[in-house]
Amino acid sequence: MTLSKDTDPLFVKEGADFMYQKGTSDPEDGYRTSVYRHRDSEMRIVMCRIPRPLCTLHIYVPTITDNNKGLPHTLEHLIFCGSKQYPHRGYLDAMAVCNFSEGTNAWTDVDHTCYTLSASSEQAVANMLPVYLDHVLNPLLRDHQFVTE
Repeated sequence: MTLSKDTDPLFVKEGADFMYQKGTSDPEDGYRTSVYRHRDSEMRIVMCRIPRPLCTLHIYVPTITDNNKGLPHTLEHLIFCGSKQYPHRGYLDAMAVCNFSEGTNAWTDVDHTCYTLSASSEQAVANMLPVYLDHVLNPLLRDHQFVTE
């Protein structure tokens, strides 16, 4: 069954930032998948609703480099040091705790970095998503932060 943006009320809403692309559903297993595309960055968000108590979020960002100096791993750490709209270090994790989350985390592989979040509900992830995306898409990258990372 193919879903439309009108029959799949996910917390990523079509509007100024995101455009609904497609969705599928398996009524037998209860799985639902929807794909949204960010209008400016072309980044895609794939929402998979799986019937279980925890809701998880994985944001994959391509981080390919031409050397082995560790820049993607450094950037992974700097993401958590503040963003354009939320400039204070630790704000993201404090908000995660307030939303009954296990906290944020990340890991870097050869060609991508994955930013993760596990929370008690879809609503908790919905509360966190705009803040997390601002950290990933608009990190502050202050000079003094590079020294500590």
